[in-house]
Amino acid sequence: MRHLASCFIAATLLVSGLSAQFEFDQLPSSGQLIPQDETGYAPLSISGSIREYGWKTISLNLYRNDEIEPFSVQRHPLPYKRNHARFLFQEKLPAALVRYRAEVVLENWQGDLLTIATRTALYAGDAYLITGQSNALAKRHYDSDPHANDLQSEWVRSFVSSSDNPYAVGGHRAWGLADGETRYTPYGVGAWAFQLGDLIRHELQTPVAFLNGAVGGSSIYRHLRDNDDPTNLDTIYGRLLWRAKESKLQSHIRTIYWYQGEADGNAPGEYSANFDKLISAWREDYPALERVYVMQVREGCGVPDGSMILENIRQLPATHSEVQVVSTTALSGYDGCHYHFSGYQKLAGRLFDLILRDVYHTASIGVEVESPTVFSAMYSSTAQDEIILLWGPKGTQLVTQPDAELDFHLSDGAKVDSLTVSGRRLILQLDRPSASLRLRYVREDLSRILLDGSWITNSNGVGALNFDISIE
Repeated sequence: MRHLASCFIAATLLVSGLSAQFEFDQLPSSGQLIPQDETGYAPLSISGSIREYGWKTISLNLYRNDEIEPFSVQRHPLPYKRNHARFLFQEKLPAALVRYRAEVVLENWQGDLLTIATRTALYAGDAYLITGQSNALAKRHYDSDPHANDLQSEWVRSFVSSSDNPYAVGGHRAWGLADGETRYTPYGVGAWAFQLGDLIRHELQTPVAFLNGAVGGSSIYRHLRDNDDPTNLDTIYGRLLWRAKESKLQSHIRTIYWYQGEADGNAPGEYSANFDKLISAWREDYPALERVYVMQVREGCGVPDGSMILENIRQLPATHSEVQVVSTTALSGYDGCHYHFSGYQKLAGRLFDLILRDVYHTASIGVEVESPTVFSAMYSSTAQDEIILLWGPKGTQLVTQPDAELDFHLSDGAKVDSLTVSGRRLILQLDRPSASLRLRYVREDLSRILLDGSWITNSNGVGALNFDISIE
């Protein structure tokens, strides 16, 4: 399905006996978030032409919140050529919790004024993309949970519908308040995105917009770009890219959040190759992209025992330097597939700590915001009844909770009796000598899959990544 967008707004305005013919080729929409640049300002451009003679000047008046007097006025003479005059306004809006209003006003030679455009509720802030499957949608699953939308505010926004219906997506171009409760609805962003946005606006005093393009139960293959028609609305990729273009966010997306993999649990073999294609397309279509945060899925929800999909996801940073894999272990409220609100809320906190360091460059944030990941495993005794695991990143302080040893598995049936932490080393004492060549860290049986505790974390409470690695 192809969509042809209008490239300008043309109109004739008649007010109090005054008329003007004009067209805009750059004009924001009311409710729009304009992304800030590295200086902390959002560039606002308004341009077009007046198509009849008789107007002396054109002005751009900018207001903050409900103020009556403008804080900025630009006034330009109109240089006519054959009854046609071009105009251009460029302004930088400070990124802050401020609601801006813009008015474009004509003045004739008699001093009469005519407002030809008013745009209200303009915001200067940051924008992020989310995609994947149902845990990226993160709709409300339990009526007993707190309501994500209890914190709904004008400072967390989205653009058009998150629907998987191409006609619902392409049918309008409107901005609105982000919705953290439902899926496939106008302005739906999901619970953890909504919470992340609230943290950004509260802690950093910055408005934020999310575009969530996730589709429940979707394989990674379904997320690949149609290279012949990248904005094809019949594709998951195309609907999200179309929204990014229409919202004027495309060239300013620095971060993408990817939460997907459950649908590929039974066929993980092509996952890495398909992710290569996906991130290559992202790099082309989102030229400002700096970081991709990938959530590692958990067993359950279509991921069978022994699936290599968890390890494939863990290994993605080895070939993609912009990728940071984020653990979903040690999140509360897991039901075997999705999460109660508490789990999504905790995930938002983890992601906020990461972007504080990586996007907003908060100097005090260290490595304890990262998910611990294993670097190597080796037998450390001649009897092969002890294994030492080296974890990273460097500086990680491991914490083991009671019964965490039950989530380690060796192929020959040997069990882990106890765990000892020494810096970023974890020593596994086995119940007998083992000849196993591989070691897995994952929850297998349902009783442990649904358990909230008994994790390996860092000192910040961030759960360790699951793994399936060879033993040296």
